[in-house]
Amino acid sequence: MIEAAQLRRGMVVDLDGALYECIDQSLIKMGRGGATVKAKIRNLDSGAQFERSFNSNERLQDIRLENRRVQYLYTDGDLFHFMDLESYEQPVIPRDQIGDAAPFWPAERYHQDYFSQNPAQPYCMGVVAPKVAKFRKQFLDRLKRRTTTG
Repeated sequence: MIEAAQLRRGMVVDLDGALYECIDQSLIKMGRGGATVKAKIRNLDSGAQFERSFNSNERLQDIRLENRRVQYLYTDGDLFHFMDLESYEQPVIPRDQIGDAAPFWPAERYHQDYFSQNPAQPYCMGVVAPKVAKFRKQFLDRLKRRTTTG
């Protein structure tokens, strides 16, 4: 349990049986009265965001979340499929929980240098190489400037 005054961005608390993540918070002191914590929170199940005020000494049940390393597998409509690299479980996460980061999901480490390490592979020769050549031709002047000045 924590006091509301200890609530920080990124912390997860249990309110009325639902889990909420603190997005932002501010402590407001009022003259002789007690302080109030105004928090912007997001429901982890529905994604709904709203502001809620707490007395600074109000007790909240903090939740410790476990971070696990997962690998992105594929997207099926609005569902993102991952694989836990230790237990091989495959959690499924809805798009609204991933948020705005969905279009920018990073490539796995072993994909990042695939073209430079495997230029003779048919996919690299037929698909990637023409795109790289077109990019280099289109931005040749910028590439030359960068190599001469850098």
